[in-house]
Amino acid sequence: MMQIDTPDWAIYDVHNVIVGTPTNIRNFFAQVGSTPIQNRIREIPEVSRLSYDQAKELIVTGFVENLGYARTEVFPVVKDIAWMADRIPQHIHSLCLEVAFESDRRDGHIDSDVVIGASKRWLQASESSSYV
Repeated sequence: MMQIDTPDWAIYDVHNVIVGTPTNIRNFFAQVGSTPIQNRIREIPEVSRLSYDQAKELIVTGFVENLGYARTEVFPVVKDIAWMADRIPQHIHSLCLEVAFESDRRDGHIDSDVVIGASKRWLQASESSSYV
């Protein structure tokens, strides 16, 4: 549960956001007697695995349009990132973040060596969170 107190959300009169909840969260609040909360919940559908084209668009948009990398650097590694992240949006996001960090640690460019280094870090972080 996150408390939202920014001007961006204040215009919509939103104060709290519950993220990553089970699909039957309304039933939970009904059982604990929180009808006011239950009545204000709006569930949105889970984002499923992307198609390859959607994953490619997400990766390229992030690196090229948002971070300013050259398309010629990004296109050769898109397939590897999409495969490693299994085209799951959350995994693509977190792996690409590691790729950007790894790129900064090196010379600021993206290539297969950067993706390999980032993938190792990303997998190690994923494994330890699974163990916890």
